[in-house]
Amino acid sequence: MSTRGRAVVFCYIEDASRRGRLDPPQQLGGARRVPSRRPPIAAHTVTRRADAIPLSSHIHTIVDPDPRAISATCGDFVATLAGPTEFRLSGRDPSRYRVAVVLLHGDEPSGVEAARRWLRAGRAPAVDTSLFVMAVEAAREPPGFAHRMLPGRRDLNRCFFGPFDDHDGALAQALYRRVCHRPCEALVDLHNNSGHNPAYGISTHATAANMRLIELFSHTACLLQDLALGTLLEIIDNAFPAISIECGQTGTDAADDTASAGLDAFLSRDQLELDQPPDNLPAHMTILEQPVRVCVSPGARLEFADAPVTDADLTLVDYLEQHNFRALAPGALLGWLTPQRSATEAVPGDADHDPPLWPLTARDAHGRDITRECFFVEDGTLRWRGDRVPIMMSTVPRVVFADCLCYLMRRHSAPRPAAAAAQRPEAKIRPR
Repeated sequence: MSTRGRAVVFCYIEDASRRGRLDPPQQLGGARRVPSRRPPIAAHTVTRRADAIPLSSHIHTIVDPDPRAISATCGDFVATLAGPTEFRLSGRDPSRYRVAVVLLHGDEPSGVEAARRWLRAGRAPAVDTSLFVMAVEAAREPPGFAHRMLPGRRDLNRCFFGPFDDHDGALAQALYRRVCHRPCEALVDLHNNSGHNPAYGISTHATAANMRLIELFSHTACLLQDLALGTLLEIIDNAFPAISIECGQTGTDAADDTASAGLDAFLSRDQLELDQPPDNLPAHMTILEQPVRVCVSPGARLEFADAPVTDADLTLVDYLEQHNFRALAPGALLGWLTPQRSATEAVPGDADHDPPLWPLTARDAHGRDITRECFFVEDGTLRWRGDRVPIMMSTVPRVVFADCLCYLMRRHSAPRPAAAAAQRPEAKIRPR
C-alpha cells in the first residue's frame, strides 16, 4: 500500500561498529575512481521551538510527507524538523534513485526554500529520491540562518574524509552511507554565497554528465579538483554524476528562485540526459579550472574599507566581491597592509626572498604556495598579478575565516566540440 499523503517518521541509528571507515558508493556502472587529493532576512527568520531536540548525529526520516504539514515559510519549516532529516520520496519510477542535499551549511537557506516549495506542492518526483536537510541546529540558532556551523563545531562539508569520532564526523558518515545505500543516478548539493556572485556549479570532474546537471541551474561551472577539503563531492568522486550549486547570494529572491527552478527540473524530469560521452562538454558552458585557494592567516586583523584601517594587519577594499568572475587588470588595487608588514616585504619578483609576514596565502591544489604569483605589494598596497579569475570573494569576515577569502581560477582549455550543443534538444533553463 502506498504511503503517499501520510508521513512515516523514524530515526535511522548508525552502526557504531562501522565508524571510522566509509564504504565505496554503489554505482550504476563503471569503475569508481579513488578520491584525489548578509545577514539573515525576515522571510528566513527561525522561531526556535521550546521543545527543540538536543544535538544528534542521527538522521531522522520522513517518508512521503503530507504537503499540508509543510510550513509556509522557510524558517518555520526548519523549526519543525527534529534535526538532520531525510525526506524519502516515492518516484514514478521506483527502479531509479536520485539525491538532493541542502543546508550542509546553516547560513545557506536557498536550498531549504527550494526543498520546502517542492514538498509543499505535493508532487511525486520522476524517480525515488532522498532529499536531505542537514545543518538544522545551526540554521535554528538565533537569529536564524546566520551560522555556518554552531560555535566550536566543525564545518560539516569538510568532514567527509574523517575523523568520524565526533558529532560532525559521525553525521557526515551517516549522510554518506545513506546516499550510497543503493545505486544513485545523480546528486545535487545546493549552497549560497555570502558575497555577490552569479549562480554557478561546482564539479570535481569535467564530464558531460556533470555539466548537464549544472545546466539545470547555470551556464558557469568551476572545477575544484584535488583540493582534498573533505567535501561531499570529493568523497563521492566520480562514482556517479554529482555537483554542487552556488545559487547566489544568501537572502536574495534571485538565489531562492534559481535553487527552486533547478531543483524542480532535477526532481521532475524523467530523463536528465546523462548518458553522454564523458568529453562531450557543452560548447556554450563557461568552465573554470585549476583552483587556487586564498586564505587569510588565522589571527590576522582583517578589515574591509575604502581606506587603510590603522590597527588592521590587512585592509581589503570593501567592493572586493564585485570582482567575482571578472578578469582583473594587472596591478589592480585589492587593499593595504600595515606599515610594519609592507616594510618587510620582498621586492616583487625576487625569488630569493619570501614574504613571511603576509597575512594571506594562496595555495594551488598540490599545496604549493603561489601567493607571489597572484599578488604583489607596492608602497604598502596589495595589488593583483597574473591571469586568473577570482570567484567566491567574500567581504564577511566570519565567512573568510571559517572557509577562505576566495578561489582563483583559469578558463578550461580542453577542446570542446561545437556540435555538442546541437546534439540535444533546446535546454529549458530559466533566463538570468
